[in-house]
Amino acid sequence: MFHKSEVGDELLVAVETYRDAEALKSHMASPHMQPIVQALPELLGGPLETYRLTPRPMGDAELGVIAGDPPASQRPSTLAVVAIMTAKEGALDDALAVLEANTIETHKEPGVNRFAVHTDAAFPRRIVVVESYDDPEVLAAHYRTPHLGRVRVELPPLLEGGIRNLRLTPLRIGDSAKGRL
Repeated sequence: MFHKSEVGDELLVAVETYRDAEALKSHMASPHMQPIVQALPELLGGPLETYRLTPRPMGDAELGVIAGDPPASQRPSTLAVVAIMTAKEGALDDALAVLEANTIETHKEPGVNRFAVHTDAAFPRRIVVVESYDDPEVLAAHYRTPHLGRVRVELPPLLEGGIRNLRLTPLRIGDSAKGRL
C-alpha cells in the first residue's frame, strides 16, 4: 500500500503486511524486487527508513490487527494517519497502557476503520499507530474526544521528543483492494 504524506510531497510511505517472515523473505527475493531494492537508496537520496512492526493486541481485534483483516474492499477508509513515537527508556509499558486505554475507546467511535498499535521489532521502544477513518470529519471528531485529550496530557512525559503524525492519501497503484489502509 503506497500513501503520500499530506505534510509534504517528499515523503512516500509504503505499508506492507505479510503472512509470516517466510512470505516477507520470499517477496524481497523475488526477481521484480531486486532492481527496486538496489535503486531505492539512490532514488531516495539516502537509506530507506524501515520499521518491522509487531502488533500490540488492544481493544477490538477487528480494528487493531492488520494480518488476517477482511478484504480491504470492505474497509471504506479514505483517510489514513500514521503516528510514530519513541518511549523513554523504562517507560514503554506506561506509554502502551496510555495507548491501550485510548485504543479501547477509539474502537467504539463510528467511522474508525482501523486503530492499530504496533512496536518496531528492531527497536521496541518505537511505537507506530496505524489509523484509518471514513473521512476528515470522523478524524476531526476523534481529535475532540475526551480519551484523546487524556492522551495529550499523559503520553508526552513518557516519550523522547514528540509524536510524528503523517496524514496519508492513498495512491492508486496496483490492486485497489490491497492498496489502501
